Amino acid sequence: MRSFVIRTIDAHLRVQTPAAISVWLQGLLADLVIEPAADTGRATAAADLPALQWKRRWSRNWQLRLAGQGSMSNVETAGALAESLVAINRCAAESAVDHAAVLHAGTFTVDGTAIALSGASGAGKSTAVAAAVTRGLGYLSDEVCAIDPMSLMVAPYHRPLGMRAAGAAAVGVPIPAPASRYSFVFPLRVSTVGALAPSAPLGLIAFVQRTTGPVAITELRPAEALVRLTGASLGAVGKERQMFRRFETLARSVKVVQIQYHDVFAAVDALSALVYR
Repeated sequence: MRSFVIRTIDAHLRVQTPAAISVWLQGLLADLVIEPAADTGRATAAADLPALQWKRRWSRNWQLRLAGQGSMSNVETAGALAESLVAINRCAAESAVDHAAVLHAGTFTVDGTAIALSGASGAGKSTAVAAAVTRGLGYLSDEVCAIDPMSLMVAPYHRPLGMRAAGAAAVGVPIPAPASRYSFVFPLRVSTVGALAPSAPLGLIAFVQRTTGPVAITELRPAEALVRLTGASLGAVGKERQMFRRFETLARSVKVVQIQYHDVFAAVDALSALVYR
């Protein structure tokens, strides 16, 4: 077995796999890795960390241990990869929930200012962030956006961008063979195609929705923005009051819009232009 350590916002996580897939999985997660792979027996410094563990089953499928979030048996490789990314996201959200407004959103930067994209699953958040990265803009996060409610600084969370087949095609990202490994999601390592951004102040929050028409942007009033933000919160169970207050600060401090679009690159350009107004 091989073990490496990744950072998920404010926590560390040990990833343990058979040697045969360690290089592949570490390569996908490389932008989060802080301690490269070593034989498990020698990785004593990481022994007490929560573990994301892949074990090979007799059926050639996988048994997963999901870092304190349960376990799964007889999972195909594509499903194991997707479930592992979900577990990493949960660890990231939980690590920041005590001190940050944690939003289900992807984030990119324009000249050092962060733009957060939120919306329902499948709305195109990751696709839009990938489009921004291919335009030379900075990458801050995907899926989990942790915002300090006082400074409005967004914490970097450089997990791979989760690309579905249609989204990857829309931004020209080739999914490598065998494609069956990525039938749920292809984790695009952003440092291979663009720039990783450091922590940046939040300048705009956009709720994204794909349509068949041209780009249309509507600014939301603070009360409506607060409702939308609260509905997109992560990790708030047991901390609803604190999270509501943090989102109330965001709704009053940061412009919140809804954007409808068909052309993802036009949407990125339109949102980037708002930062300069």
